Amino acid sequence: PTLASQRRATGWAARAHRQVAQILCARSFCVMTDAARVGPGTALASHVARTLASELKVAEKQVYATAELLKDECSVPFIVRYRAANTGSLDETAVLRISKALQQQAQLQARCATIVKELTKQGVCTPALLSALHAARDLESLEDLYLPFKPPAKQCLAAKARELGFGPLAERVWSQQMRDAELDAALAAAHDAEEHVLNVLADKISASSNARASLREAFWRDARVELRLVKPEKKPKVASAPADAKGGANADGKEPKPAGKLHDYSSLDGLSSRPSEMSAHRVLAINRAEKEKAVKVVLTPPPQSLHIIFTEALPPRSGRRKALLEKAAESALKRLLLPSMRRAVRSRLTAQAEEAAISVFSRNLRQLLLQRPLRGTAIAGIDPGFRSGCKLVALDAAGRVRDSCVLFPHPPHGDREAARRRLRELLVAFGCTVVAIGNGTASRETQQFVCETLNGVSELSHVRLSVVSESGASVLSVSAASDNADDAHLDVGARGAASIARRLLDPLAELVKIEPKAIGVGMYQHDVSAKLLESELARVVQSCVCEVGVDINTASVALLKHVAGLNAARAAAIAAARPAHGFASRAELKKVKGIGAKSFEQAAGFLRVCGDAASEPLDSTAVHPESYKLAAAVLKHAKLSPADLCSDARRARLVSALTHARSDGGLASLSAAVGAPVETTREVLDALCAASRDARDTLDGPLLLGSQMCQLSDVSIGSRLRGVVRNVTPFGAFVDVGLKQDGLLHSSELERLPGEARPPEPHAVLRVGQTVTVSVVRVDIAKGQLSLSMRQGATPRCGTSAAQASAARGHAHSMAQPPTEAARQVKPTSQPTKRAGRDEPDAVRRTMAKRLP
Repeated sequence: PTLASQRRATGWAARAHRQVAQILCARSFCVMTDAARVGPGTALASHVARTLASELKVAEKQVYATAELLKDECSVPFIVRYRAANTGSLDETAVLRISKALQQQAQLQARCATIVKELTKQGVCTPALLSALHAARDLESLEDLYLPFKPPAKQCLAAKARELGFGPLAERVWSQQMRDAELDAALAAAHDAEEHVLNVLADKISASSNARASLREAFWRDARVELRLVKPEKKPKVASAPADAKGGANADGKEPKPAGKLHDYSSLDGLSSRPSEMSAHRVLAINRAEKEKAVKVVLTPPPQSLHIIFTEALPPRSGRRKALLEKAAESALKRLLLPSMRRAVRSRLTAQAEEAAISVFSRNLRQLLLQRPLRGTAIAGIDPGFRSGCKLVALDAAGRVRDSCVLFPHPPHGDREAARRRLRELLVAFGCTVVAIGNGTASRETQQFVCETLNGVSELSHVRLSVVSESGASVLSVSAASDNADDAHLDVGARGAASIARRLLDPLAELVKIEPKAIGVGMYQHDVSAKLLESELARVVQSCVCEVGVDINTASVALLKHVAGLNAARAAAIAAARPAHGFASRAELKKVKGIGAKSFEQAAGFLRVCGDAASEPLDSTAVHPESYKLAAAVLKHAKLSPADLCSDARRARLVSALTHARSDGGLASLSAAVGAPVETTREVLDALCAASRDARDTLDGPLLLGSQMCQLSDVSIGSRLRGVVRNVTPFGAFVDVGLKQDGLLHSSELERLPGEARPPEPHAVLRVGQTVTVSVVRVDIAKGQLSLSMRQGATPRCGTSAAQASAARGHAHSMAQPPTEAARQVKPTSQPTKRAGRDEPDAVRRTMAKRLP
């Protein structure tokens, strides 16, 4: 054949090859686009299923079954509660892990589809490249494969060198097509030819996917993160207006603005650590300090970085070509790879730290929402204040406001006697047995005032006190009219006081009205991704609401919208369609506009119809309507009926009769008798036995008592105190022991478990709202810090000595009157107050400085 015919045949083969590759890529693009479009319903890849099964220690078929339910748009609470037979009784943590894996895979497939589309347009998507893209396990690997074909930036050195025509020369150097003499002649033929060739080679080296993957792991494992404090710039002094000698105000009559709070990051100075060893709270502290330009972060590369490039990115080399390629490798490392690796490490550190911080927040929020309610109690709520007075409301046992007023017991008003009379009258008139005091401004002074008011009044000797967190109450009070029609006639202050009281009456029903981010139980919550935090907290609220259940005839729209299968619009439709006498059955929900078959299926089991209005006794239980026939068969097998759920005496007999059936042997025989899976039968039995019991009743209730301790100077080292855990973090917990400041219970001061050399993780032994007994190991009155311990025989720390603390108590102001007899009979308490920046580095640094190596 002639040379022309050979070229024509080669051209036809090349065109055919490109056409086949484009067809394959187009088909793959369509498939991946369809998979990515369904989001969480994306088909689970086999290697992902194997990894999840190994991680969760379950069978692969359980993972696939759960993925199918998620693909069918089933909510996580519904799957955990009512589809245990399908999933093999997977818990919420396992289902969430599978759901997260599906979402990550959907993101990976969506990005892969976009890359394939772009490569197809360029005509470079070969079958081998397509297979490599499909085999990518994460976004970083996917981007590494796409990097050599990514359109270059117009201003990069490699792009300029290619524009000048040095691209082909660099390709010949790379592919070993030139001898040393020929290479030297080519480099000498043009000005700066070597520099341009090096730029092209460096760009090619930096695009090596193998080298980038190895470098990322080396940086994560062996690089060093080093910090240095940045000295603040000295700003020129600005002459201020003369101050008045008496009041300190400026000549124009305005008070001088106080300087803003400056965070102390001195504990970060000189820090040097491997990225893989850095804790989440420390990473977030570094990010905040860097954002405030208080520290300079330097990431020192590992010593083997250049060796990795030589072995992973460079082809075989010798002679003049070897020197040129290794010089290009050094340039690629310095100019291109080091900045990229630094960004990758910082991004990975931040992502893991945010995930840990969000996990801490969600865990604490869950514990806060599931606190035990104070049912059947008339409560008086007080929103304390100095100048604007203390807003007082009286609530009945159902949470309705019966009366409200404003008291002025504190300066500058000081009408203390009139305030005492009004408080006593309201407590007696409405039979309030608990006084809930907000923990904001004037909280401690108001607590002292209430103690003085109750002192010596026999008809009020049963009244107890509780200081309640008022986080988000001010925001809620502005919008309370839209959520609660009964509060529409109240002013803003009274609504806030009512919210404080309802947080004792039913914490879950009241706290769901507040934006979760406004509840201060997190760690660096303002420094993490707002979108991720909002999504996770919404999931936690939904999980808590579904775990407890909702009375459809009394629940607010704010509570209903968090039920699985419902949203704000459907909750509003249910409230609008609610008859005056209430819904008589769950089935009536199907008539509400917007409640379709899928919504009813997801929500029905978590909604209750309680009281005399219920026409079906099973509607007051957690039994799903689809299992009513099975529940009737179970009751019939135990010689009972659904009517036994309506009487307390018969309900006790029902629980006693079903106790044996819940055992392993009895459950198997009962499941065979009623013809249902064991998991479904267990689910029905659990719901029947807990028909009138709240899951929160097993937890400790709030401490209702008065405190004899008002100042930090009242504490001495070695004192044993009872307190309430207000926040739990990876490095310890903050405990309220009745002072204005929370004490830090560091993780090293937790009681060690038998046989364990190291203390346990704080979240393993502590929970928000838990009552604990602690000892004081360090008091620093000047800095307002208190260190606590749960260890037996804890050693006092450096700080204010016991003698100094005792001397300070001699100068402290004593209470105007002794505590009431009721306060003496109860145990010491913990009462919160509003504390800004609990997660700040300067708030933690001083307490942790002597404990960290």
